[in-house]
Amino acid sequence: MRIRNKRVTCFIIYVEILILVILKLTQIVNLLIEYSDKPVTPYGGISLIKRFLDQTGIRDLLGTLDLPQLGSNRGYAPKKVIESFWLSIWTGDSRYIHCDWLRYDKVLQSIFQWDTIPNQSTYSRFFGKFSQKRNTEVFPVLQNWFFDQISIDFDSTGITRYGEQKGRVQSK
Repeated sequence: MRIRNKRVTCFIIYVEILILVILKLTQIVNLLIEYSDKPVTPYGGISLIKRFLDQTGIRDLLGTLDLPQLGSNRGYAPKKVIESFWLSIWTGDSRYIHCDWLRYDKVLQSIFQWDTIPNQSTYSRFFGKFSQKRNTEVFPVLQNWFFDQISIDFDSTGITRYGEQKGRVQSK
């Protein structure tokens, strides 16, 4: 019983020290909390990805690919379905049903200048229209375009440690 009481006492002392540290930190920082009527989103950094998409011109490339067309007159353009699906992935969605969460984020919709975002059944129908033939027509073109956009610069400098390295020349 005595050991248990010592553990409880140590835990209480630990909690009291933690509370004192937190109180001291809040006095040092002096955070000002205000309320705003402006719409906010936890994904505000996505605006940088939006700028990246605009600069790369990937929308133009998506327009040239043989993407499945939606049959409904209220259907979304294939470019919008893909772009909104990418947005869902970038915000952490891992299933089609999770894509519906973004439909309620009006700030993201305004960043991408969309009126609405497709729902999960739109995604499942759209990606269900991909066949092996369409995959081999679309994705190699997309991958080649992507790798044409980037350049990799390998640093050729080297530091010799522990003797002479065989098979390479050290840059000067």
